Amino acid sequence: MMSDSQEEAVRAFALGLPGAWEDPLPGRISFKVGNKVFVFLGAPVGGMGVKLPESGGVLLTMSFARPYGYGLGKSGWVEITLGDGDGASADLLLKCVKESYRAVAPKTLVAQMDAGGKTETGDAPPDESSAAVEVERVPAPQNKGQRAAVLRAPQPTRREGPKHGFGAFPTMFNGRQYRSTLEARWAAFIWLCRWEHEYEPVGLNGWIPDFALWGHSGNTIWVEVKPEFVFPTDVAIKMVDGLPIERRERGDELLILGSKPSPMPYAPANRGHPRLGWLGRYAPSPDQGEWVWEDCLFGRWADDAPFGFCDPSLPYHDRITGERSGGRMPGAEGDDLARLWAKTGNLVQWRSPRNDDDG
Repeated sequence: MMSDSQEEAVRAFALGLPGAWEDPLPGRISFKVGNKVFVFLGAPVGGMGVKLPESGGVLLTMSFARPYGYGLGKSGWVEITLGDGDGASADLLLKCVKESYRAVAPKTLVAQMDAGGKTETGDAPPDESSAAVEVERVPAPQNKGQRAAVLRAPQPTRREGPKHGFGAFPTMFNGRQYRSTLEARWAAFIWLCRWEHEYEPVGLNGWIPDFALWGHSGNTIWVEVKPEFVFPTDVAIKMVDGLPIERRERGDELLILGSKPSPMPYAPANRGHPRLGWLGRYAPSPDQGEWVWEDCLFGRWADDAPFGFCDPSLPYHDRITGERSGGRMPGAEGDDLARLWAKTGNLVQWRSPRNDDDG
């Protein structure tokens, strides 16, 4: 277990790096540069999580280090569990923080760090997906299977574009006010697809989902909207931690919707299918279950059927209608997705609250 003195030293050092800021999560604290995490404190067993693409292999040979939980060890993340008088020195801890920062920070900020100039703590970047919500932070259930769940994240091969840097504008659609234009566009998209849903349906463990979609099998797909173009690891961890165990056991799933759907496929496994977002499902096992995150594919299972979505694995189970296409992936073209998304832009247009009497 990391001691208070070590935690304070890491926190002070992390916040002293250019553009770094602190983002509390249920059960842990993350330190970010921009919107990318470079340190977790209070990892699955109370340690420190860092991304170490260079030194991770060597560090993992030591008794105080192991691959980070949620499957992030596959991406170079290492968890360090220490006490003041045991294992790694304070100097090594800070070197790990520095390497992790270097792995995710923009080159300009890395250069500023290397130059040794004065650094200032950054502010949290504007989040288009939601305005601030006062939510009581309730610790996630202390269940070994849940807390040690593995996160097997998709690895996109390219970026589609930069992250949004704009504030959130409350936006109306169908008589309801949404916290941002992005949320309203996804609400319009869900409405166009005729998926049964509810906006901000309930508060879970320190997390209010943006939408709940009602699946064909009686389960719920809990949805989070974030202005992201690549898989947001910290958002996925927050959702996994926030989902009650009983919901997981009844087959509920998680869905992250980003800045826009992707009419172009991200990975060869998608076989040319457009991607809606990222779908998380719990895969139980005799020893310890794991959370599996994969691209969420968009399509329809018959020419006259409504649109739905599935993960890129057999039997291509549509979460909306319950249909399974067996060995053939559902039919859909990127044009279908692009057309629907363009229509949401026409349905949802932000209007200034000021009265404009000029015309």
